[in-house]
Amino acid sequence: MDGRMFGHPLVRDAMTADVVVALVDTRAPDLVELLGALRLRAVPVVDAYDHVVGFAARSDLLRGGPARHVPGRHKRLRFDVSRRTVGALMTTPAVTVTPETTVVGAGRLMTEHKVSRVPVVDAENTLRGIVTAGDLLKVVHRSDEEVRADVLDVLARFLPTLRAVTRVQVENGTVTLLGEVSAASTIPLAIHLARHVTGVVDVVDRYRVGSRENSHPVGFGRAGAPAA
Repeated sequence: MDGRMFGHPLVRDAMTADVVVALVDTRAPDLVELLGALRLRAVPVVDAYDHVVGFAARSDLLRGGPARHVPGRHKRLRFDVSRRTVGALMTTPAVTVTPETTVVGAGRLMTEHKVSRVPVVDAENTLRGIVTAGDLLKVVHRSDEEVRADVLDVLARFLPTLRAVTRVQVENGTVTLLGEVSAASTIPLAIHLARHVTGVVDVVDRYRVGSRENSHPVGFGRAGAPAA
């Protein structure tokens, strides 16, 4: 079952598996130069077995050493890190998530710790990827057409009879369910299923309850085929 469809997208759907890393004995100036060249703010720090032992941000690497002024038009404050290693300056333990962490859970963790990216590790703390706040947003921000397609799909899977007489409209994430149904008891389940589709903001019930023997279901064309 697709986790994205039912409102619980996971970190594995958003993470990047190709990760730039640093070792604990990497010289801090070398990593600063690498981060600048790759336009990265931070990288995971791993041991020889790819176990995450910390996280090194550029701000970490320019922290805690003796300061000196650099002459010039604008005086800049730099730190002497030439003799220090990443292991001495990194943040440890690193804030991490697993591939099975929900996107919502990962977002809350980032907010709590005021970070914009976290390593993704398995049960043995082995690095599997990295996920950023931007990656999480890409997963949960979906178009109305994508939401509509998934609502129709979930109804077809679990309530095929109801799907046949249901029309779905979506506007700004609000789903409206329309159609004539023979049993009112199926409506709460349809609403529940629709509400848990990723990207759904609200569900509006516009179903009508009637006898299928006495009236034609809403959503059927002339040939009797269900309309989308």
